[in-house]
Amino acid sequence: MNTTCLPIKIVRILALCLAIVTTTASSATIVWNGASGSDINWSTPGNWTGGVPPSADDVKFFDSGAVATVSNVNNIVDATLTIGSLAYGNTNNNHTTLIANSAILSVTNTGSVFVGTPGTGSPTTQQVNATVTGNGTLVVSNLSANFVVNQGDVSGTGTQRSTLDMTGLNSFSGSVRNIFVGSTGAGTVPTANGAAVTGTLLLAKTNVITAVFSPANVHSTSLGIDVGYNGAGTQGGADFLYLGQANTINVDTISIGRCKAVGVMAFASFFTNNNPTAIFRGTNGGSTRVSYWTVGDMGPRGSGSGVALGTNDFTYGSVDAMVDTMILGQDPVSTDTTVLNGAACNGILKFNAGIIDVNTLVLGSQQSTAARASAQPVIGRIFINGNATFKVNTVLKMGFTVATTTGALGTFGQLGVTNGTAFINRITVATNTVSANNLISLTNSTFIVSNALATSSIPLTNFFTANSLLGLTITSDAATKAFVGTLTTAGSTNLIQLGSTPVFFGSYPVQFALVRYASLNAFNFGLTNLPGWAVGASLSNNVANKSIDLVLPSDPRPVISVQPASYSGNPGDNVTFSVTAGGVAPLSYQWRTNDVNISDGPTGNGSTNFGSTTAVLGVTNAQPADSVSAPGYTVVITNLYGSVTSSPAVLTISAGDIAPTIT
Repeated sequence: MNTTCLPIKIVRILALCLAIVTTTASSATIVWNGASGSDINWSTPGNWTGGVPPSADDVKFFDSGAVATVSNVNNIVDATLTIGSLAYGNTNNNHTTLIANSAILSVTNTGSVFVGTPGTGSPTTQQVNATVTGNGTLVVSNLSANFVVNQGDVSGTGTQRSTLDMTGLNSFSGSVRNIFVGSTGAGTVPTANGAAVTGTLLLAKTNVITAVFSPANVHSTSLGIDVGYNGAGTQGGADFLYLGQANTINVDTISIGRCKAVGVMAFASFFTNNNPTAIFRGTNGGSTRVSYWTVGDMGPRGSGSGVALGTNDFTYGSVDAMVDTMILGQDPVSTDTTVLNGAACNGILKFNAGIIDVNTLVLGSQQSTAARASAQPVIGRIFINGNATFKVNTVLKMGFTVATTTGALGTFGQLGVTNGTAFINRITVATNTVSANNLISLTNSTFIVSNALATSSIPLTNFFTANSLLGLTITSDAATKAFVGTLTTAGSTNLIQLGSTPVFFGSYPVQFALVRYASLNAFNFGLTNLPGWAVGASLSNNVANKSIDLVLPSDPRPVISVQPASYSGNPGDNVTFSVTAGGVAPLSYQWRTNDVNISDGPTGNGSTNFGSTTAVLGVTNAQPADSVSAPGYTVVITNLYGSVTSSPAVLTISAGDIAPTIT
């Protein structure tokens, strides 16, 4: 084609179009030009090069950007419409698309939505800004499609950025394969967008998103939602995913700040005054879990200078997440034998409302082999504040390490809870970790550990608690439940709460180490909410043993101190059997003869029983037929924690006169 006589603008548009990978053979490429003037509706033919967008067409917004101010709308989806794909590739300024009230713009081809300049080696200052706003709905529906917000430069430096802002849009629904924001993950379309990709995605007011991609390996170059992944070149830029007012996100894998990139996921400031919410589930929603969620993960590859820095900050809203494995801070996978990773990887999670429910949590994961180990520590931090609850159902690993290099040994995890609640099944500390920064810090909080907090051989380096409650579950082997290097208490008082499941020991009183420490800065622990099985329990700071001991003075189960005595007498005697027992009240009694329960009232022998469910059994007008030898009269005493059966008492009533006894 001879293009020398075409307008320069048209030549430029055609060149950009040729760089796009066409999504289907049958789709046409329609490029916005806004040539009709004041009428900026999508339904106006004069606003397009290539015709009005029908179903399956690929819609492009290129040129230099129509407006300098984002709030100035320059194109309107004036009626419900289905298109193949939607791309914004303007070289500066903005394109602002308004979806009219009640209108639905559906995007259905594998091209999906792409914001960025296609091709390799974009200018280092290239800004691509797009806004979608209005009271309508954007629907992206193709489970083979990638939703991409990327702007890159092959040099790896510069201020390039791609931004898609949907905070003014009423509703967004996305069912796609992947969502890439500042990511060169495998499958990004268009491909070859250069190194150091950067992107910012701001979601709509209401969002329902499903990203179905499930990698065979969690260290894949693609994850379901990938915010910040620079798979080539040097260190990438900072990438942002901002959530809307109401967000339901069903996804198999999430990574924020991965492989030589900085990533942030947070609520958009536009919504933070309206109590925004976010729900995260597996791809099938409901009670399914996100399989794998990493923050600050160097992922499948390393670099001499590259770092992975990630932050999930849900501070200004409420989050409800169910996750299988979550890792905050991780260096390259152990099978990567490339250059030494010389900088730290850091992952941070913050939230102050809602609940995050995780099966396995790793804070600081150094997984490379000794020959490939990090030169700098790997760091994972989580901060639980306010009315927030965190649950770890299997294990929390603090500073997981496999190598013994100086950098690897400095790997650590930190868990801080302020005015919040945490339920942790078990806590472990890595074998090689020596970092003094491994820390659990509690302030005005509740921290419940179902099993053990660290081990005697590898204790937690630091444990700080101020005006907080520590819940520990006692076991009948009198095992210690927490092992700490430096234990620091502050505030007016700190409380230990014992588990409600009854625990019994072979003899009482019993005293054993509940918490062991290497050093203790102040002791102000007390017990609270004592369960009945631990009546009278107390704590003792055993300085010589460097432990906080639990003292249990008595058995909570019924214990008989005085057994019932046998009786011999004459017909007509009034007989009583009594027993004395201790244990946690209330105690219940049931007297028996020959292992058969006794009831109050006439016996049929001419005698009468009374007190059959008390500590004293009476038999009035006893008769020879009431006589019982072994197993005799016994009483079963029961409370909430157990039962005990007395020794048998024999009753003998003579059949005739009893010879007088000479004394």
